[in-house]
Amino acid sequence: MQHEMSDQHSGHLGLGVDCGGTYTDAVVYDLDEGEVLASAKYPTSHHDLTRCIDGVLDGIPHDLLRHARLACLSTTLATNAIVEGRGGRACLMLIGYEVAAGVSAFGARVFRLAGGHDVRGEEVQPLDEEGLRAAVRESAAWGDAFAVSAYFSVRNPVHEMRARDIIARETGKPIVCGHELSMQLDAPRRATTAAINARLIPLITRLIASVQSILEKRGMHCPLMVVRGDGTLMGADMALERPVETILSGPAASVVGALTLSGRREGVVIDIGGTTTDIAWVKDGLPPINSEGAVVGNLATRVEAIDIRTIGLGGDSWIKLSRDGGLEVGPRRVLPVAQLPGDASVAADLERIGLSRSRWSVPDMMTFWVRVEDGDTAEGDHSDVELARRLESGPLSHLELKTSDLNPEVSLRLMNLEHQGAVMRASLTPTDIFNAAGACAVGDVSLSRSAVEAAGKLVGVSPDELIENVRDRAREIIARQVLIFLLELEDSDRALLDRWMDGGDSRGVRLDLSLKAPILAAGAPAALFLAPVASFLSSECVIPPFMDVANAVGAVAGVVSHREDVIVRRQPDETYRAFASDGRYDFPDLASATDTMEEKAVQLATSAARSAGAGELELDRYMEDFTISDPGGAALVLERKITARAFGRPRMGSGQA
Repeated sequence: MQHEMSDQHSGHLGLGVDCGGTYTDAVVYDLDEGEVLASAKYPTSHHDLTRCIDGVLDGIPHDLLRHARLACLSTTLATNAIVEGRGGRACLMLIGYEVAAGVSAFGARVFRLAGGHDVRGEEVQPLDEEGLRAAVRESAAWGDAFAVSAYFSVRNPVHEMRARDIIARETGKPIVCGHELSMQLDAPRRATTAAINARLIPLITRLIASVQSILEKRGMHCPLMVVRGDGTLMGADMALERPVETILSGPAASVVGALTLSGRREGVVIDIGGTTTDIAWVKDGLPPINSEGAVVGNLATRVEAIDIRTIGLGGDSWIKLSRDGGLEVGPRRVLPVAQLPGDASVAADLERIGLSRSRWSVPDMMTFWVRVEDGDTAEGDHSDVELARRLESGPLSHLELKTSDLNPEVSLRLMNLEHQGAVMRASLTPTDIFNAAGACAVGDVSLSRSAVEAAGKLVGVSPDELIENVRDRAREIIARQVLIFLLELEDSDRALLDRWMDGGDSRGVRLDLSLKAPILAAGAPAALFLAPVASFLSSECVIPPFMDVANAVGAVAGVVSHREDVIVRRQPDETYRAFASDGRYDFPDLASATDTMEEKAVQLATSAARSAGAGELELDRYMEDFTISDPGGAALVLERKITARAFGRPRMGSGQA
């Protein structure tokens, strides 16, 4: 959708871009009026995100882009790199770790050095500065970035800070300290987080440089912000130092976008894309945060990111049918039949498939293979390359491949090419189901109808019955995962949920479950999936305008925010010691510790928020006490947690050349 530029839209315009799993979305958003002025979508290519960003901006009017005073980016780069084990060459300096148990270095080169502190912030042994310098000399030419993690640095960061200064003088390369990424206890996870961050720095550096070049080429002179995993924003300069904090930025942006577009402050946000569905519970207008730290792949980090449940179900999920009535939807993504090129040959193949008496499996029978543009066949042998070339003339059905003169190992070779990204599997998907039902019109609807008819013949049901069965199965999957997530059900608790979803009573006891809060939809296919889910859960389904680009809206509608926690603890001699991100402080009593450290928390939060790109700031501050009763029954404060949060809109640029 596009609007022409006018005087009423000449104020604070922002550009939001989200690089999603299936599509890259962009919006120009009027920050004063809360209005989407233009939006565009472009297929995501994970090996070249800059091409996707450049491509999606081609769909936005240049006049609007030129007047944007802010650009915000949500990216899957960090999450994908962690899952795939990719990154630059990093060195991890572990200070005071007797053993490295529990530390996942994520491919970083590890050096263990003497030093570290205890739980009270007292030095256990001096920092081995000579050993550190030797390690730096050994790795300086090889490493792209450095990570430093000292034992109990959250109680006293002096060794990390000293090591950072030495490495900076010796190398001039990027360095991150564990206490800068997390002030929570758990040294192994903090070290893992620092190592991941160091390896991500070269990747995010290339992406941000490319995006800034794209913006400049289009005459955009404005700050570039990046979405954090908690839904807040940070400036590009900070993202270059802390790329690990962009983990799960896409799901976080979708939550912010759903809240912004719906105008609600509470609900179950369900973001459905082409590949996955993300579920989050929101209360009081704030995205839920997993304080234990995000887990990506098999790596547990200390990054405070959005608390979500992700399932492998989306508009492009592979529907697998069997002749005995089995039906699976997802988790794997395939190309919808409706989006296959060469409609005449595909239609003919679908007719043959429906009439076939072959006993091959239904998923095999319904599979087509298509060449991926710019796909790489360099790793394949001569036969693989020839097979890929044959697909350049158009898609081939599995039925045709099986009955052709290609050798019997063709299936294995196709899977090898699929793994390389040179070819892609196409088959029946929910997109085809919704097309055939008349609920949407994506690609060639006639091919979707033919695919549903062919699949129905293979399993012995009518097209209408197949459509209903798939819709019911998708509804069950989403509803079940929503309830498991909200009720935090363990495996042992799910039998009762299964019984309720199957419509059964338990020994005369009637079971009833419903959602008190509305479902807030986000993502292009969400409206098609979620109305039945809301009805099943007796809930309202809110489908806001522009929900198909909610992630991009969430990127540009976010705020800059920094929370600073200071811990004040009673000592054995009845004095008080405070632990902050810039060091430890001692006080004779709780009152003086509280007064001084509250201001310290405000100062640190304000400084960090401004460094992250915030303009005018607002402040929240609050305290939490952990107490016991003294012999007289009075409350004795053992620990006081002082929190200050500084937040505000990002600083704006000029917006024009």
